[in-house]
Amino acid sequence: ETIAQVRARVARSAHRFALVTAPDGTLLGRLRAAALDDTDPTQPVSQVMEAGPSTLRPHEPAAAIKDRLT
Repeated sequence: ETIAQVRARVARSAHRFALVTAPDGTLLGRLRAAALDDTDPTQPVSQVMEAGPSTLRPHEPAAAIKDRLT
């Protein structure tokens, strides 16, 4: 999606930010109000959002999680 598409939805919301999710519902990041207001409206959200938070999946091996966290 573009900044313009998300900006229009946020304008109708009580919140001044947007959470960015993948098609499966995984949280990918956040778009703050400043990014929505000050960014070229044709830019993709993925290039402007703040990534995170890091998440853990139940199927991930413990060793892989340990390596990521250390």
